[in-house]
Parts: sequence; C-alpha cells; structure tokens
Amino acid sequence: ISGEEYERPGVEYFVAKNGLKYFFVDTTLLLGGKSQGVYAARFPLLKELWKQFESQYEEIPTTFEKSQYEAYLVSTDPSTTAPVGFFTRDEKTGIVVWSGEHGYPGCAEYLDFHKKHYPGGLRYWKCTSPKIDLGSKMLYWPEDVPGKLDENASHYLNLAKDILREFKDKFGRKGIIVAPYDCELFGHWWFEGNWWLARVLRWIEDDPEIKLTNTRLYLEENPPNKVVQIIEGSWGQASSHWVWLNEWTTWTWEKIYECEAKSEEIIAKYKDSADENLSKILKQLVRELLLLESSDWQFLITTWSARDYAENRVALHYENFKRLYDMASKYGSGQNVDEGEWNFLGTLESNDGVFMDLDLEPFAKK
Repeated sequence: ISGEEYERPGVEYFVAKNGLKYFFVDTTLLLGGKSQGVYAARFPLLKELWKQFESQYEEIPTTFEKSQYEAYLVSTDPSTTAPVGFFTRDEKTGIVVWSGEHGYPGCAEYLDFHKKHYPGGLRYWKCTSPKIDLGSKMLYWPEDVPGKLDENASHYLNLAKDILREFKDKFGRKGIIVAPYDCELFGHWWFEGNWWLARVLRWIEDDPEIKLTNTRLYLEENPPNKVVQIIEGSWGQASSHWVWLNEWTTWTWEKIYECEAKSEEIIAKYKDSADENLSKILKQLVRELLLLESSDWQFLITTWSARDYAENRVALHYENFKRLYDMASKYGSGQNVDEGEWNFLGTLESNDGVFMDLDLEPFAKK
C-alpha cells in the first residue's frame, strides 16, 4: 500500500523473541491444499464475496510428507532466533464439530440456531435438515437429543482413535490430535454442544486406548526435532489475508501505516523523557493506535456484519491518534497545550483506558 517493499519477519520470530514455546497454525499452512474455513458457513455474504477472490487463490504446495498429528519447529532465521514449536489444527476432527452442513450441529434432532419466534426471540424448532428453508423446520423435541448426543460422541471418539492408530502404524510413534474450537460454538451456535463435549471428555478419560493431554505436556514428553518451513497464511478464508485486505479495506491500512510510522518517530524521540504528562500523552497515543489496528474492523467491513460501526471506529481512533500526536509534538517541544486538550486526554483515558501498564520501548523506531 505504501509502495515500499521489504521482508517482514514471520509471526514465529516474535513468538520466539517473547519467550513463547509454541503456537498453532491451520492445516493448510503445513500440508498445503485448500483450507476448510468456518466463517463462510456462518456468514453467507462472506461465501459470496469469496467467489470474487477465489480465482486469485493458489493452493499451497506440499514439498514432503508431514503430518498434523505431531509438533514441528519453525524459524524465520535460525541464526538469530531459536526455533519455536507449533501444532497444526486437525481438519478431520474439526469439521464434524463446527460444521452445520457436514458435522454434528446440523443433525436433525438438534435445536435450530436461525429460526426464532417473533417477537420473543425464543427458538422452538429443530434443524430438521441443513438443506431446507426455515418454514419447513419441525418442532424441537428434547427427548430425541440424548440418543443423538451419544451417537455423535461415540463417532468422535472412534474417529480420534482411528486417526491416532493409523498415525502410529505408519510412523511408529504416538501422535496428538489438536482440536481447537471457538468457545461460542458450544451452547451458542450449537445449543447441545456442551452436553456433547461432556460426553466426549468423560468417554476419552475412561478409554484405555486414548488419553487427554495438553500441548505443554505433549512437548515435554515428545520434544520436536524437525525444523520445517510453513507458508504465510492466516485463520481466514482459504488461509489467506483477503478478508482483511481488499478493495473495501485498503483505506483503513493507509491510515494504520501512517499512524504506525508517526508513532515510531515520536516515541523514539520522547520515550526517555521523565515528564509524566508527556508519558501520559504517548501512552494514550499508543492505545489509540492499538485500537485502530484491531483486525475486527476489516472483518466487519468485509462481511457487512456491522460495516458502518467498524468504519466509524476506524475514523474515530484515527482522529484521536492524530490529535494526540499533535498534542505530544507541541508539548514535547515546549509549546503551550490548552486546557481543552488535557480534558480530551482525560476523556480518552477514561473511555479507551486499555493496557494501563504499557511499555513505550517496543513502539519506538529501531
């Protein structure tokens, strides 16, 4: 956007630099191919918009056999930072849990998420089928649910066991299934999801062939020794960045990059000042920058979920930043700052008082 091209370090560089031991990636970043994204299913407009960009999408190539059922190491530059571990999300156990079209939440017996009674907003209907319209949905019967939950939990348990058994037969060592889900899935998008999850956890705990663990314990018992490269990507549709960077959001990045450059310059100039008032201005300036940089705004703009709200928030934090930048420039150079500006700062500290323990050093230009 700025016209200047340069190599940016990968996320793994910052993860390692800050002492974190591992992180998580989507399946295609390790294995290649096309990703199975959840948001296109939940936001119909996103699915339509994706059709406009799909022709520009290239599948990530696979170079050698790797598996999402073990951890690896990755490093932007091994000569400068130690490799950091990463785990890969498993699509096979993922899609059956989050997908209303291909997974458990779309089973006929479960409560339908979309059909609601007007004006109360209560839901009395079951999914019936993911392919029929709302008018054809049938009444929800709670008595039908426990049996279906048992069936789905049993299927998931056996699926996980089959996957790990196949991995061990092929590679001669134990694997791990990393199955992350949005918390809002259980009980919100999928009303019965909490009950299903409780069954799965209890049944795995009682099964001698499989055990529950966490990523920290797994790394301690199975430290990775293979350093691999992973493709640049995201958790967005098709593992790409188009949801956040497209023709509707370019203007937001122009403002973000402008503010980033200005913040680096002015913080480098005044970060060592002992003046508490100047420090307060600079810290609030950084808060406004961080709020401006929130990736939610581009997502909401692209999906039209709350486009006006998101655009207004971008404009608001941009204007707040500029005003604080001018205030810091004047005050730092010894000029008078009127009372109205100090009141403005106080209002922002009250309304946008996040990250109260900010350290200015990382935001200064190096």
